[in-house]
Amino acid sequence: MERNTKYKPDHLCIVIFTLCLSVRFVEYFLIETDQTAIGENVLHKVVGIIILALVLKWVNLSWSDIGFQRNGFAGGILKGLLLDFLCFCVGDCKNRKGLSSC
Repeated sequence: MERNTKYKPDHLCIVIFTLCLSVRFVEYFLIETDQTAIGENVLHKVVGIIILALVLKWVNLSWSDIGFQRNGFAGGILKGLLLDFLCFCVGDCKNRKGLSSC
């Protein structure tokens, strides 16, 4: 597979970050998803994954070329969900007037 080295990685990262940041601002200030049932950070994460997939296809790279692995995929998702649950619990305890009420 031939790689597209025409584009500098630094410039691509800046463009991807700027696009994702723009979507985040739209999500927070125009759509106001933090006040809806879907919650915060959902839309711009999905759009970020789509942008990353499009850029990878555009520069002829695969997910494994940038560090993603097929083996251990389910374990990684489970670890992420566990971390998310723990962070939610800590945040929920703080909202209930301190950790002593947990």
